[in-house]
Amino acid sequence: MKWKKEILSSSIAILALGGLLFLGRPLEEAAFEEPVRGDVSANEMTLTTTNDSILVFQKAFWRYPQAEDEILHAERREWSNPKEGVKKWQWFLMIRPGPELRAWLESNPFLLASVSPPKPITGFAPSPTWFKTAGDSALRHQSNHEHFTISFSPDYQVVYATDAGFGLDPEVAP
Repeated sequence: MKWKKEILSSSIAILALGGLLFLGRPLEEAAFEEPVRGDVSANEMTLTTTNDSILVFQKAFWRYPQAEDEILHAERREWSNPKEGVKKWQWFLMIRPGPELRAWLESNPFLLASVSPPKPITGFAPSPTWFKTAGDSALRHQSNHEHFTISFSPDYQVVYATDAGFGLDPEVAP
């Protein structure tokens, strides 16, 4: 039981340090893609989709990609309305990670459970055609709510990651 407390304490300390490092970094200039938006009335939901790889990576992992991280594909979807803000969100990443990111993800920083195969995400739009779900992944981790999933390709060269959730408080949304 003592080792569980030590692991939890260490994990919290690492996440806190990572957050401080993330918040302390200057914003880098990036070519941000304009999100695709639909027309909407005050009560209807609209879907906004962005393929800005750096933005999607940052919202997914709460850190900046390193120069050696190659983001092959990225997509973030947000369903919102003017009255309530974002009601539902979903993102997908396909990354050829550099050594640091690969080691960090293999260390399971989000404390996801090992699964084989991951359960599909339900209640959201289908994944993009480039996104591989389980297939013959070598390493798969998934959250208890079955939305946050990280999978490595069999050769550990490509990472597929996805998550989905409901709502963001308009007062604190990024």
